[in-house]
Amino acid sequence: MKNLRQTTKQVRFFMLLICSLCQFGTYYIGDIPAALKTEILEQFSPKYGQETSEIFFSFLYTFYSIPNIVLPLMGGVLCDRIQSRTIALITSFIVALGQIIIFQGYSQQSYELMVLGRFIYGIGGEIIGIAIQSLIIKWFNNHELNFALSLSLSFLRFGSISNMIISPRIADYALFGAIIFPSIPLIVSKEQIGKN
Repeated sequence: MKNLRQTTKQVRFFMLLICSLCQFGTYYIGDIPAALKTEILEQFSPKYGQETSEIFFSFLYTFYSIPNIVLPLMGGVLCDRIQSRTIALITSFIVALGQIIIFQGYSQQSYELMVLGRFIYGIGGEIIGIAIQSLIIKWFNNHELNFALSLSLSFLRFGSISNMIISPRIADYALFGAIIFPSIPLIVSKEQIGKN
C-alpha cells in the first residue's frame, strides 16, 4: 500500500480541505444553541416556563460536556487500535445523528430529546477532532505538517464564528435550515474520508 505521505500533493491538500470542512461542521453544530438561544427559549418557554427553559438550555451544554470528561482520552487509544479513518467515519455519523435528534427535540418541543441529542453529539464531537488530527499527521510531512494543522484549526474556529453570524439569519426564515446546514460538510467529509 502506498504511504499516504507519498500521495500527490493535490490529493493530500484535497483531503486536508475535506478534514477541515468536517471540523468546520462539527464546531458550527456545537455552537448552534448559543447562536439560537433566543429562538430556542421562545419555542420552549410557553411549554416549560421561562425559568425552567433557562435551566434546560444550560443542560444542552452540560450534557455535551459529560461524555467529554473521559472520551477524549479513549479517542486517542481508539485511533491507535482502530484506523483513524474508521473512527472519523463513526464519529461523523454520531455527530450527525445527535444533530438530527436535537432537531427532532426542537420540532416536538421536547427539551429531553434535545438534551439526549446533545449528549450523543458530545460522544462524537471531540473524538472526531482527534481522529481528524491523526489523519492530517499521517498525510503530511514535517515541512507541511504545521501548516496543515493550522489550517484545520482555522476552519474549526471559523465554524464557531460562522455559526454566530449565519444561524440567526437562517433561523429568521426557517430553523430547520440553521440546524441541518452544518451537517452538509459532515456528510461530504464522511464520503470522501471513506474513499481514502
